[in-house]
Amino acid sequence: METSAREFGSTAQGAPPEGSSVARALLWSLVAVHLGLLLWTVNDHFVSIDSGYHVSLGRYYAEHFAAFWDHINYGPYGRPNLQGPLLHVGIGALGWLFGGSGDEYVLANSLLSIAQWIAAVFTVAFFSRRLGGDWAALFAVALFTGDFIASVSFSMGVPSGWIFVLTPWAVHAFLKEKWLASALLTSAVIYVHLGGYATAPLGVFLAAVLTRRWWGLLWVGGLTTLFTAPY
Repeated sequence: METSAREFGSTAQGAPPEGSSVARALLWSLVAVHLGLLLWTVNDHFVSIDSGYHVSLGRYYAEHFAAFWDHINYGPYGRPNLQGPLLHVGIGALGWLFGGSGDEYVLANSLLSIAQWIAAVFTVAFFSRRLGGDWAALFAVALFTGDFIASVSFSMGVPSGWIFVLTPWAVHAFLKEKWLASALLTSAVIYVHLGGYATAPLGVFLAAVLTRRWWGLLWVGGLTTLFTAPY
């Protein structure tokens, strides 16, 4: 069991298989086409009903610096704001820097949505290439970008999308014994959405169990607790 656990950690941190310039060229061409289309529609970005909710909270953060009570989307009396603040603070900060009108907050949301899509594509490409090589990365990215539901969900920039982007990086940092980076990423997952409590910490815990990195688990757990205590 000890050997298999160490092999797991070694494999997760090992070098990727031999590369293919053809697969890499096809991958970047595919990404460029999709990204070009997304950027072309930035002023008329595809959104969901949730987007208005997130933009409104982002603007509220910019204008009031905190949003403990959400009286915009839940009338007439409102309710406690149960959404993680990280994305909304990002929308608020960008919208304020762009000028602070309603359109600027919508634009900020669109740009952060495209950033989430880019981060998701890079995450898919990085880990699939690390485990299976350039051709695996090409097929994984093609499946992700070509699937309407998956790709569009990330391109709309909902907070829960960042959970699935940041969680594998938190685990990856843990396996590389970068305790501070792992704790920061785990905390970011929690700050972006309440569901983060059940994803990144669990992923780090399972990685610690499989690789027997108990000291690292104590470091990451303690730092994450410290960083997320204000929330």
